[in-house]
Amino acid sequence: MAYLIESSVEEQLTSETELNADPNLLDAAQKIYETYCQLQHRTVKQPTGIAIDPETQRGQLVFRRRPILLPGERFVTFAELGDAA
Repeated sequence: MAYLIESSVEEQLTSETELNADPNLLDAAQKIYETYCQLQHRTVKQPTGIAIDPETQRGQLVFRRRPILLPGERFVTFAELGDAA
C-alpha cells in the first residue's frame, strides 16, 4: 500500500515539474549538477533532482525520494536535466 502512495507522489511531482519547465531554471540546475560532478568526481551519487529558488537560481542537490522544499523553491527532477542536455 505504501508503494502506491509513493508512486502517486512521484507522479504528482513529475506532472507538476513538466508543466513548469522553465529553460532558465533548467540551465541553472544543469550548472549546479555539473559543478557537483566536477568537485565530487570520485564519489558521484545519482541525485533525484535539484531544489532551486527561481528568483536567485541558487540550488542544492536532493538525494531523497521525496524532497522537502522551502516556500518558493522548485524541484527539478534529474530526468528534466537529462532532457535539457
